[in-house]
Amino acid sequence: MGVRPGRFNDHHAFLCGIILRRIDELTAVIEEVTSRIDAELVPFDDAVEHLVTVPGIDRKGAAVIIAETGGDMSRFRTAAHLASWAGVCPGSHESGGVRKSGTRRNGNKALGAALGTAAMGAARTKNSYLRERYYRLAARRGKQRAIVAIEHSLLTAIWHMLVNNIDYHELGPDHFTRREPAHVMRRITKQANALGFTVRFDPLPETTGSKLSLDDVTIDLRVSQRGPLTVIYSPVYRRYMVAYIGGSRGVRVTTKPDKAYFVLRRAIVTGEIAAGAPLEEVELAGLTGVGRTPLREALQRLARDQFVLWPVRKSPYVRTMSLEDVRSLYESRILMEVSAARLSARRATAAQFEEMERCGNELCEAAARGEVYRSIEADHSLHIAITRGANNRFLTEAVDRLNCGSLRLWFVAHQQLGLERVPEDHQEIIDALRSRDADRAESAARAHIQKSFDRQMQFDQLDPSGTRSLDLLANLDHQSLAGSYTKEGKDAHI
Repeated sequence: MGVRPGRFNDHHAFLCGIILRRIDELTAVIEEVTSRIDAELVPFDDAVEHLVTVPGIDRKGAAVIIAETGGDMSRFRTAAHLASWAGVCPGSHESGGVRKSGTRRNGNKALGAALGTAAMGAARTKNSYLRERYYRLAARRGKQRAIVAIEHSLLTAIWHMLVNNIDYHELGPDHFTRREPAHVMRRITKQANALGFTVRFDPLPETTGSKLSLDDVTIDLRVSQRGPLTVIYSPVYRRYMVAYIGGSRGVRVTTKPDKAYFVLRRAIVTGEIAAGAPLEEVELAGLTGVGRTPLREALQRLARDQFVLWPVRKSPYVRTMSLEDVRSLYESRILMEVSAARLSARRATAAQFEEMERCGNELCEAAARGEVYRSIEADHSLHIAITRGANNRFLTEAVDRLNCGSLRLWFVAHQQLGLERVPEDHQEIIDALRSRDADRAESAARAHIQKSFDRQMQFDQLDPSGTRSLDLLANLDHQSLAGSYTKEGKDAHI
């Protein structure tokens, strides 16, 4: 194709000269402003160097982030506070206990624009965690919501990087697979079954997993897979579950509600969260590292287990306990657990006896090492295992929740008075159950609960005889229990 003729006269040259001079002027202004920005960024060189390691953020984006936030993260208590201020978190629109659609709040526009550009760049960065997260969210929630979620992830990472003065840590595109391998395995198995095949997962020969101590769990050797992931039985959590083995003595629950529940449960039992303290979602999210939905599930479970009170349309708070509550608690324990011990002596199976022994060994080992919290969790597991022997699920659920209310009392008493004779008392109950002696099991259970009550009164420097002692129930038998609800019997026993 030949060159087509055209016209370029003096007038065109005049106009092009004006345009080129304008471009040169703007270029000079840009260079001048850029030099000034570089000079202002000198005190923040370390922060800029950290920020440019984030996918999607270049030096220009880092300059905007520093300029809009001031580069000082101390003014934001948590990453959630920074995200809220920037307007990259969901709005909160709740009325009458019903959560409605929450439009994101208005935040810093300049920062929002920089984060939006960075999020789109991060979503296109190959072999990155943020790209994988974007496509997972976009498939379910749409591209716009996915971009906002990536902005939130970026700002959360930026807060931690500037607070700890570290570079961006790339989790990798396989992060979700490594975090929830059980879900991936279930999906693979389901797809294979749909095609008419079965699947078995065996560890790779070159993989060297962590050595697991029997102090924490007993491994079910029938199921294991690559890396430290394995299926375990935990006496503390009282069930088989998929968990990560972190070092020689650690179990991490894989579900977020479970993680939040056990973190908060331990904090409440050990007194890190005081009785009567309000439970604010923002603070608890920082403590547990989970979002609002799993956190609320954990709080509801804590409320069911007598750790928390959650009034209607009010914030939850840690349950308090008076002296009368303590007496009533132990009174109820005698009524239910003594009956459970008698039934368990008659109905428990060999497998249930093995579970009792396993929990008893866990309690002995924890007490020998002086691990108070671990010992009370093992103690609780043992009481539930004994009650399960009665093969009455309603009784088991009632005793479980009742004993949850005792954990704080046990922790304080064991911490102050020691763990002497605690394992031996439980072993007496187990021996009585194994011998199928219902009377002996009932007597041992009653004596154990009475002794626990006396220890509690001793810790509180109280005289049990002056506080409506549990001795009133010492001679209460099951035949007379129904008759105790007469006016006269009710006054005598309750």
